[in-house]
Amino acid sequence: MPESPQIKSSNKLQWLMRSPLGELIARSWLERPILYLLEKCSFPLFRLWAAAVVAEGDVDKFFAAVPMPPVQSKRDLVKQLLDNFGSRRRRILTTEIAWRETFFGTRICSSLELNELEKRRLQDRNEYNATRRQFAPLRKYVRSSVKACFSPPAQLIDLYGTNAAEDLKLFDLPAQWPEISVSQSIEKAHSRDCWLSFDSPSERLGDTVFARVLEPLGADNPPTLGHAPPVPVESPLVAVVWVHNQRR
Repeated sequence: MPESPQIKSSNKLQWLMRSPLGELIARSWLERPILYLLEKCSFPLFRLWAAAVVAEGDVDKFFAAVPMPPVQSKRDLVKQLLDNFGSRRRRILTTEIAWRETFFGTRICSSLELNELEKRRLQDRNEYNATRRQFAPLRKYVRSSVKACFSPPAQLIDLYGTNAAEDLKLFDLPAQWPEISVSQSIEKAHSRDCWLSFDSPSERLGDTVFARVLEPLGADNPPTLGHAPPVPVESPLVAVVWVHNQRR
């Protein structure tokens, strides 16, 4: 029986942190320069990237969404950036629709088909995520990369009440769990991966939750570990759960 194609991990950050250099940089002295880079470099790019979503290809909408002054000398550049951004976004959205219909569909697919589709999804997602770097020439026009949006006390009281004892109930598990869908699985170098999908129990969010499940191959009763990215971005890996091999 031919061996199933495998998707090998290419996480260079994990490799770096396991190296001797990781011992050097994993120290508190790096916090200040990292925070500075986040504030001056990363967050402005995220702001411009999000404005491109809102703009839907319109240059004036983009200027207003950032917000930034409507620099006439940059209009052609912005239009070019928005067109490229839109093209990459449409591609990944189309790929992800096909991915969901295939992985969560009723048709049983071969390992080759599933792996090829997953490779294409990751490639299209990485190319889409990389489009935020193209907005670097406009970073200097971002006055603030963080938009303050605080709920007034009256609104919070309407939502949560004034009884401090009731606050703990906000962290209770839902009385009725939503139906959980399990995707078809693929095999990688060291794990068998599948995805879970279910409606968010939060009435305020009302969205769909996706979690990726990795079952280590050859491991006897491994612990369960939940992981989510520290910085909320559109990511191909929203959450990872290492689970017991017996699928408890």
